[in-house]
Amino acid sequence: MKDHRIRTGIGSVLLLAPILLAQSPEPEAPQSVQQPRGLVDSVIGPSPRPGLYHGPASCANSTCHGATEPRNVFDVLQNEYLTWFQLDRHSKAHEVLINPQSRQIAGNLGLDQPAEAAPVCLACHAFNPPEDLVVGDVKMAEEGISCEACHGPSSGWLGPHTEEGWTREDGIAAGLIDLSDPVRRGELCLSCHRGDESRTVDHRLIAAGHPQLVFELDNFSGDMPPHWRPDPQADGARGWALGQMVALREELELVAATAAAGRWPELSLMTCGDCHHSLDEQRWRSRGPHRPLGLPAWSPAKWAVTRHLVRRFAPQQEAPLDRALGRLARNVSRLGSLPSEAAEAAREAQTALEGVVPAVRDAEWDNEEIKALLVSLAEDRSALAVADRSTAQQAFLAVNSLASDLINRDPQVLRGGLFNSVEALHRTIEGPYRYRRDAFAAGLERVGREVRRLR
Repeated sequence: MKDHRIRTGIGSVLLLAPILLAQSPEPEAPQSVQQPRGLVDSVIGPSPRPGLYHGPASCANSTCHGATEPRNVFDVLQNEYLTWFQLDRHSKAHEVLINPQSRQIAGNLGLDQPAEAAPVCLACHAFNPPEDLVVGDVKMAEEGISCEACHGPSSGWLGPHTEEGWTREDGIAAGLIDLSDPVRRGELCLSCHRGDESRTVDHRLIAAGHPQLVFELDNFSGDMPPHWRPDPQADGARGWALGQMVALREELELVAATAAAGRWPELSLMTCGDCHHSLDEQRWRSRGPHRPLGLPAWSPAKWAVTRHLVRRFAPQQEAPLDRALGRLARNVSRLGSLPSEAAEAAREAQTALEGVVPAVRDAEWDNEEIKALLVSLAEDRSALAVADRSTAQQAFLAVNSLASDLINRDPQVLRGGLFNSVEALHRTIEGPYRYRRDAFAAGLERVGREVRRLR
């Protein structure tokens, strides 16, 4: 199978969304993983109890997950370890902390430790469980974000998961984290890529030099060198849509937790460009809703795109969400507001959002659905362009995911101009001080025209 990609660069992250131009014959149906009892135990020894971590080398045997090439024998590719070690930037997450930029950030923060040893950095740049939960002399932190950081402690299932009859449900019961569900996967990814009450890239970290975080589940899943077999129920448009739901929900959770902890106001939740811009850009000429003069506004990035999903699949929830998020935006934009009011508005919006997730999951997600969403985004170009660059980024990522899935399903779409229009749209948001609102709106309009030609 030939794998072509729309390449996009936002900040320091290269986002890749797969587009398949040619189809190879379908492989034979893989078998369940069945290996002789004792194969794993002979390599690492039996585990004394569940809930312990063995480290990534425990998966690296060439007959398990350490093959040099994918194999069509079991229901896994079997080259997962080498893919992670050689190609996945998660394996280099700890190494990043040793570079000059990280050292400068640590210095700006006034840390009394180098970045590679500081808890505030290790919280996301390394998987560092307590030593008493690690089997053997494994330096887990130095491995970066390794297998068990995402898939859970392996001692409960590492040996028995190779036995005949072992099921995914058996693995989950033994401590395996099931990432086939895009909602669960999104929650896990966002715990670092957006943060939670214990770890987040807040305004202080950004001011010290840390890149601002940008995340979208489908694009970032495509950015990872795949070590799994594609699943149409979890990837593509459905995965993108559920990822949008989770991203907004986790954003609201972070607002509520930050406010409840008294860390308020938190400027990283606001539109950066309201303060960080050149006066000759004359941004005062365009003001969106809930944007008080002289104060930064809450960034609508997560809601501006998600609204299109709510409107299409759960329209009865749009008004309650609009009210709650409008209240939140007004509260965040008043620097003297009560944190409790912000937390209450965030919780109210979370409750309204929960009713949307099942409808999005159960949608058909056929070609016409994808085209309709692309057209809907294009018709909303003025609002998406004027909000802020973060909103434009999320709108672009949505277009990129939906267009990629559309081309994946029907490579003939490449004969039109959709691919080039998506590439051109990305160029309008490159660099925080080079974002061109008019050009972005025009780019979205061009995307809409190309999609309409397909209908």
